[in-house]
Amino acid sequence: QPPSLVDKSRGSTGVEPAHVRWHASSVGQPTFQTHPHLLAEGELTAGIQASEYAQRRERLCQALPPGSVVVLQAANPQYMAGIIPYPYRQDPDFFYLTGINQVAVAVIQTDPSPQGGTQHRYTLFVEPPNSEKARWDGERLDLEAARSVFGAHEAYYTTQLRRRLLDALVHAPLVLHSSAALAHSKDVAWALSEALRVSSLPSPATASPSSPASESPAPTPERLRGSDPSAAAGQQPMRVLPLAAALHAMRVQKSAAEVQLMRASADASAHALRKCMGMTRPGIWEQSLGATFEYECKLKGASRMSFPPVVASGLDACTIHYLRMDKVLQEGSLVLMDAGCELHGYCSDVTRTWPVNGRFSPPQRDVYEAVLDTHARCIEACKPGVSSLRSLHQLSVRLTCEALKELRLVPQGISVEAIEARHLNTFYWHSVGHLLGLDTHDTASMGYDRPLQPGQCLTIEPGLYIPDLEPQFGALRGIGVRIEDDIVVTEQGCHVLSAAAPVAIGEVEGLVGVA
Repeated sequence: QPPSLVDKSRGSTGVEPAHVRWHASSVGQPTFQTHPHLLAEGELTAGIQASEYAQRRERLCQALPPGSVVVLQAANPQYMAGIIPYPYRQDPDFFYLTGINQVAVAVIQTDPSPQGGTQHRYTLFVEPPNSEKARWDGERLDLEAARSVFGAHEAYYTTQLRRRLLDALVHAPLVLHSSAALAHSKDVAWALSEALRVSSLPSPATASPSSPASESPAPTPERLRGSDPSAAAGQQPMRVLPLAAALHAMRVQKSAAEVQLMRASADASAHALRKCMGMTRPGIWEQSLGATFEYECKLKGASRMSFPPVVASGLDACTIHYLRMDKVLQEGSLVLMDAGCELHGYCSDVTRTWPVNGRFSPPQRDVYEAVLDTHARCIEACKPGVSSLRSLHQLSVRLTCEALKELRLVPQGISVEAIEARHLNTFYWHSVGHLLGLDTHDTASMGYDRPLQPGQCLTIEPGLYIPDLEPQFGALRGIGVRIEDDIVVTEQGCHVLSAAAPVAIGEVEGLVGVA
């Protein structure tokens, strides 16, 4: 059994002397007591109970061998200029296991359980009190709140991180680390490197972790992957692996509480898009639509946009990441808007395309109907245990190739296979969707071939983008259309979370310009 991070000589609290503490207790983020308009009783973050965070940590440890250690580092603050910070955004893996929305380091250890299986011990390292910094940036998490609010079994200041983490790591057969832990924490990188050095020594007599940090070898990719060629022959090396694969397998499956947050985020974005459709008319700026979207989402409680919104009118609808928003909407053109918000940590991503003057021209209608048909049939095909992101994309490819033939955008008489091989990339070059959650492109390590399961959230977003080439593409040239919805997989099929924003031609035309 690995040692606890508790210092036995000082008891189990790890509390520093009272004279160094500047405030009796500081949480550093909303609680039910301070923000009852945001959190219900028992919730650690809006919509998620403290018990759910504990269950996530327990589930992770149940999948690991006894004695394993998980190390997670919070995201570092980012600065706009000098000491002026951007609004803080937490690392999704750290947030998923802790509910903490500020800087800290979390260490989770697995122990054998008296009832069989494993149980976990959860330790938080927080920054020491700094009254001057608090005057600028506000109160932050202290030791008492780390235990009483966030459920840590033990809590220490980050000044003790190197020694205490090393004491735990040298006995661990398996160490899993978040990407931020190595990228942003020199203390974590040092402790991992030193633990690997100690574990590779040939005899217990020399395996002492007491060497000064200055004498330790610098971390290398080989050492931190647990494949150091200098490891002693015949010894089982400590395995040091990224946490992503194990944790993303959990994150991809949303709990009932998470689905409710995903629904609220998608609904906020969908209603904001309705507002944008209603105010659309020739002569307004693309930026006006972007500003309206952000305003409406934040009225619904969103903290930020999931990504910079795309408001692309005219030919720029064929540019996937058009971000300038500096044009005036023109009579007779389409506007494609791809936007989403982050609500209590959970992201939405919705796209609609509509006519600036409220009526699709016949060529615009033809292209829009082709994309809408692909969109509807991909959603219909989204079924648990049957479809995957790859199978849905392959379906969108086949349907788009057939649409290209119908629209006479490719030579007639050639097969769908030939269209895919020779022509498709001219008109459609992105995936039909991606997973969605705490990140806009969530749990990327899950890949595209896993069958979808109930509770998974994803986007369905086919598109068709016709180059502005005359006379090759005639009246269809320069038209760009994408339709994207947020989906949750259910036991029977799927449910559209963003349905409040219309896609049917009649509904879209009836909404544009009514504000």
